[in-house]
Amino acid sequence: MSSTPKKRGVAAFAAASLLGAIAALLPTGDAFAGTVPIGPATSSGSLGPALGGPITQEQIIARAHDWINNAVPYSMFDAWKDNTVGGPYRADCSGFISMAWGLKNSLVTQTLPDVSTVTATNVIGYTGLQPGDALDFTDEHVVLLDSWIDKTAGTFYYDAEHRPGTVADQRRGSVYASTLDGHALTTYEALRYKNVVATSAGAVKSPVSMDAGATHVAFVDGNGNVANDWVSNGAWQGPSGLGGTSR
Repeated sequence: MSSTPKKRGVAAFAAASLLGAIAALLPTGDAFAGTVPIGPATSSGSLGPALGGPITQEQIIARAHDWINNAVPYSMFDAWKDNTVGGPYRADCSGFISMAWGLKNSLVTQTLPDVSTVTATNVIGYTGLQPGDALDFTDEHVVLLDSWIDKTAGTFYYDAEHRPGTVADQRRGSVYASTLDGHALTTYEALRYKNVVATSAGAVKSPVSMDAGATHVAFVDGNGNVANDWVSNGAWQGPSGLGGTSR
C-alpha cells in the first residue's frame, strides 16, 4: 500500500478530531453559536421579537442572559450569532445592547439615543430605572439594567460586555456610587428603548431579587404572584411559580 492513503487517513482522523474538539468547546443549547463576521442582523432568534419590533422587558433580559450563559467574548471586530437571539451582533458593549433590544443593526454608544427616550440625564440617585433600560456614556461605554437588588438603597444588577479580554457577565452597581463599570457615574444617561411594550399578563413583570451567585432570581409576574427562575447546567430553567402574592 502506498504512503499516500495512509497520510490521507491520518489527516482525515486529525481533522475529525479537531472538529470534535471545536464542537466540544462551543456553548451547548444552540444548533449554532459562535463568532461570525459583522453585518446587519438577519434574525432575532427564537426569543424574538421581529427585528426592530416591539419587545417586552422580559424578552430583553432573557436575550441578555443568553450572551451571559454563552460567555460571549468582548470584541469590536467580531460578531456573535446563535439560534436563541439571532444576529449577527457586534460583541462589544453597544452591540450587546443592540442584541438585547433586538435591533436591526449593531449601533454604537452615540447612536443608541436615536432609538431611545432619555429618562434621566443625571442618574445619580435616580431610581426610575426599569429592567431593560440602558445606562449610556455616549463617549465610551453602555450597560443594561437587569434588576433592582434594593431600590431604596439604590443597588442593582447590570449586564454588559465590558472590555477586551472579558466575556459578557452580570455585575452589581449603585446609583449612589461614584463610578459604574470603570467610568464616572455622572457620565451616564438613562435610555429606554422606544419599542418596549407592556409585559403580557402572567409573564415576568420585574425581577425583584437575586442571590449572590446570580443563579436564582425571584420576581413578581404579571398577575402579582411570586415566581422564580434559576440556573442549572449553565442555563436559565424557569420561570416557575413559587405561590403567593407579593407584599
